[in-house]
Amino acid sequence: MSVHETLCECGRRDDDPQECKDDAVTFHANPRIRPIVDWLNTMSADTLPMTRRLLAAGILPLLVSACSSGTPPPTKHAETIVWRPVGAWSGQGNRLTEAFVSDTGTLRFRWETRSRGNEGRGRFRLTLNSGVSGRVIATVADEKGGEGSGQSIVRDDPRMYYATVESADLDWRFGIEEGVRWTVDEPRAK
Repeated sequence: MSVHETLCECGRRDDDPQECKDDAVTFHANPRIRPIVDWLNTMSADTLPMTRRLLAAGILPLLVSACSSGTPPPTKHAETIVWRPVGAWSGQGNRLTEAFVSDTGTLRFRWETRSRGNEGRGRFRLTLNSGVSGRVIATVADEKGGEGSGQSIVRDDPRMYYATVESADLDWRFGIEEGVRWTVDEPRAK
């Protein structure tokens, strides 16, 4: 078997000799492989059997792996946060919400206030408290005046919580959502 035939085996996909010839030409055109092919073609007849053994034992597996299509590119991951509703409340005056559990500790508050006729005299304070000790974890909103709205995100440990509202001369409403990390696999390009 000649060097050409040995190298042709690497690219062979079936028994079609024309296809093998095309693969060998492409294989020989590889700039990394070309010096090896030239070196093998200069070997004398008495050193060629030993060279073939060395080629089969060490170099040929490397050349064969160079012919393979390789591993597919890694899948890309896009990470995002998905918000799931925890609860919504509305009213006037002061209020304590019922306790709720957050599995992630990432909470988003959206709140809105409306004046009840006493322009500029209203007050709205919204806090997040520990459901175990009652201590204030975060002051989410602290507004004085008339109408307003806003959004706050609080990051804490997963635990049981409740919210408190202190309000005067305002109608208010707010909602709480919990952020959950979500990993989306983007399809590989083909």
